[in-house]
Amino acid sequence: MISNSSEYIGKLLQQAFRGFASQMHKHLRAAGYSDLTPTLAEMLATIPQNGIRIIALAQAFGITKQAASEAIRQLQKNGYLHKDMDPYDARSVLIRLSPRGKQFMYDAHAMKAAIEAEYTQALGSANFDQLQQHLKALINLQSKP
Repeated sequence: MISNSSEYIGKLLQQAFRGFASQMHKHLRAAGYSDLTPTLAEMLATIPQNGIRIIALAQAFGITKQAASEAIRQLQKNGYLHKDMDPYDARSVLIRLSPRGKQFMYDAHAMKAAIEAEYTQALGSANFDQLQQHLKALINLQSKP
């Protein structure tokens, strides 16, 4: 039997992610981060404390180095990032969080926790925990050869 296309697991996962991303973006705008698109916010949130090379960021997002460089320029212009020379490779540049970028990370973490608290209240703690475990299991399936 063919299921209704709105009940297709991929579609449901996509809709759940979009709902989460929409809530997150709404919280970010309310907190004064109106200069961040959802994509830029997601990219910013993936930059580790010790920095990242442009090529690694591009690979993580499945985009070209040129596209990653453009996003980095925008984030740098808005004060979220700065560039440093890579201490291990003088030919490379490390992208690091500026003080504003670090504040964004702190605020975004609090917003994520607030959204997860809403989800926990809606589903119940045990169901929310179970949902996380099931999603992790699905992600692990994707990483197997």
